Amino acid sequence: MASMSDSSLPERVGEFFLGREAGSDGDDAQRPVLLDAADLTTHAVIIGMTGSGKTGLGVGLLEEAALDGIPVVAIDPKGDLTNLALAFPEPSGADLEPWVDPVAAQRSGTTPAQTAEATAATWREGLASWGQTPERVRRLNAARQVVVFTPGSTAGQPLNVLRSLAAPGAAIRNDPEALAERVQGTVDGLLGLTGEAADPLTSPEHLLLSTLLAHQWRAGRDLTLGELIPLVQSPPFDRIGVLGVDAVLPARDRAAFARKLNALVAAPSFAPWLQGTPLAAEALLTAPDGRPRTSVITTAHLSDAERMFATTLVLNEMIAWMRGQSGTGTLRALIYLDEVFGYLPPTANPPSKTPLLTLLKQARAFGIGVVLSTQNPVDLDYKALSNAGTWFLGRLQTEQDRDRVLSGLSRADSSAGVDTRELGQRLAGLDKRTFLLHSVHERAPRLMRTRWVMSYLAGPLARPQIERLMADHPIRNEAAEARATAGGAAAAGATAPRGAEAAAVGTSAAGAPASSRRPVLPPDVPEFFAPSRAAEGASTTWLPHLLAAAGLSWSRKRPPVEHHETVIRIADPQVGAAPVDWAAGRDVPLSLDDLHDVAPAGVAFGGDLPADLSAGALKDAQKAFVRWLRAERPLRLFTHEPTDLVGRPDESEAAFRERAALRERERRDEEKARLRERYASKVRTVENRVARAEAAVAQQQAQSRQRQLDTVVRVGSALLSGFLGGKAPSSSKIGTTLRSAGRVRKEASDVAEARKTLERAETELQELSGELEREMDALRAPLGSELEIGTVEIRLPASGVAPHLVAVAWLPFVRDPEGAWRPAY
Repeated sequence: MASMSDSSLPERVGEFFLGREAGSDGDDAQRPVLLDAADLTTHAVIIGMTGSGKTGLGVGLLEEAALDGIPVVAIDPKGDLTNLALAFPEPSGADLEPWVDPVAAQRSGTTPAQTAEATAATWREGLASWGQTPERVRRLNAARQVVVFTPGSTAGQPLNVLRSLAAPGAAIRNDPEALAERVQGTVDGLLGLTGEAADPLTSPEHLLLSTLLAHQWRAGRDLTLGELIPLVQSPPFDRIGVLGVDAVLPARDRAAFARKLNALVAAPSFAPWLQGTPLAAEALLTAPDGRPRTSVITTAHLSDAERMFATTLVLNEMIAWMRGQSGTGTLRALIYLDEVFGYLPPTANPPSKTPLLTLLKQARAFGIGVVLSTQNPVDLDYKALSNAGTWFLGRLQTEQDRDRVLSGLSRADSSAGVDTRELGQRLAGLDKRTFLLHSVHERAPRLMRTRWVMSYLAGPLARPQIERLMADHPIRNEAAEARATAGGAAAAGATAPRGAEAAAVGTSAAGAPASSRRPVLPPDVPEFFAPSRAAEGASTTWLPHLLAAAGLSWSRKRPPVEHHETVIRIADPQVGAAPVDWAAGRDVPLSLDDLHDVAPAGVAFGGDLPADLSAGALKDAQKAFVRWLRAERPLRLFTHEPTDLVGRPDESEAAFRERAALRERERRDEEKARLRERYASKVRTVENRVARAEAAVAQQQAQSRQRQLDTVVRVGSALLSGFLGGKAPSSSKIGTTLRSAGRVRKEASDVAEARKTLERAETELQELSGELEREMDALRAPLGSELEIGTVEIRLPASGVAPHLVAVAWLPFVRDPEGAWRPAY
């Protein structure tokens, strides 16, 4: 934490300008309050009653984070944080009118246009009074991309929260505790959405879903809710714990539970939950151009159960992402929950509590800060909040609220010996927008008045306003491009199959049913069958493909690479007469464990196989596959030379830019620490000189005042004696008095000289501080979008391909409502 003595707008690298110190009488002390970004890795809490200014403080903090290049995930149960998208460099009436509440304007006896003009003038004056120039607002808008996500609604950018049923990364799958946390959080949220208040230890439905998710995820298999429902009816395992599946949840009850889940999926109101941006931390944190995102996930439009469901899944997604990151002491990202009431209670255990506790206890090591805001201190688990290092305490309505907060604060900072009586007295008389800032990084609490925010605080935006805000947002173009890419891939594969697949689809489309009897293969040609994930009752046809699988390995010291993966690819089964065209094939989302050597019963087969299919032809196809892999499957990695970073396999450019930007901030913070250490001894020396000079001035002033008093007494005594008819003062007394007057003049000269010495020392200290500030300012870390990113291509070595198999594989396809054929594997 730091503060400045001047009244200009502070712009310190890696520090957040939150406001100015306030005197005990509420007067502005003109000393800016700057919060070191790294302090937030120990988390923060904002507590204050309605009208205390919590929203302004929170918005200001998130603005500063964006200016410093830090991504933000803000969960917004009230809808206030949507205002983060309303930052206008020179706000005018035209800028603000779309966001003005017409009802409020009518109540005040004005039109929305008039209210907007008056508000814009107020906002311009407020920004100017705090030194926040239009240029600073422009830098804020350039530094970030604000996205308003609306899970369960198409008003903003829909958030496909059920993407969380996809298998987590290896870091989670290989950690039993982490996997158990992820499974429980997902099942808690899902059952809450269905209205089930299920206990993880006693609810049969919870046990079944938890076992299903753990079973599929350990194998790396993604799921959708539609794929989960058939598994509920027919689980791919026989036991849950030591009991048989039927003993835990009989088939009749499983069918009823599956119908309940199906009703949820079939409801028209559920469709928005399956649309939009998939719930993935990377999409929430970083824009494709590398800029940090401020992702506002507003849940104000949802029911309590839906809000809990969405919040829990978002928190679990952030934990999954966190576990795949490296440790750092630099602030990497912020998670902000605008109203924690009901999500972290002291006694109950809602689904959100476990992930919040995990983040509060573990996120610091990964550079992830959590900021929790609330107006209801009674509903907070202060044992959990003992992990918070920074507390912003605003006006509280009742003595009970104040006592509760002070008790929690004492628990959180027991080592500092918090004086709760003094803090209680200070809390009782706080004004609006005034907070008591207590931090483990500070020597003593401070009163602060929050700065004027750059975002227009319009209040919660209505649905039409959110629609207008997001109508032309770049993320809509990203979503459209993703759909087009997916559609193009489908058109090239599933919707426009080649060869035997095309013939089979054409026959089925013409109305001729596919045969239940498949062609007989030569005994030396292996064949496998992929399981179907089609919905129950769907018309499914199994079509033949040539399938190859191989393990790929890259191992190098420079750049450092150690990567292994398995690729499974299918191609048109035209073998023998011509080489297999593996380049025209496609990778499939299957594992070797998914392939079975026994045909499923009662299914329809289609398509023809070539007459010359043989073991020799498959061997030639395998050689062609290996040649194609070595020539066409290099490992392409992003690079950033200034930080010597090399990308990870399958890491997107946006994710790599975010990681490189973090490394730039880490380098900046390391250099800041070295600078402070280098200047520390110089500053201490000059500060000691200033202290000595101040002491000398005080001593000389005291001596001068005493000498002046002695002289006045002597002169006055002599004059009084003569006036009263006493003996006239002798010449020696007159000389003594004159000498005293001379010494008075000398003492005054000594005071002036001491003051000059003090001024020189203070000037030296100011120059030294200015020199440090200039060197610190030169350490600005670039945003991810400003980085120059390169690539390196690493080809597979001869020993890097390990063929597993080449075989005929029968894959299931279904016809969708538009008549196109889609993979069902």
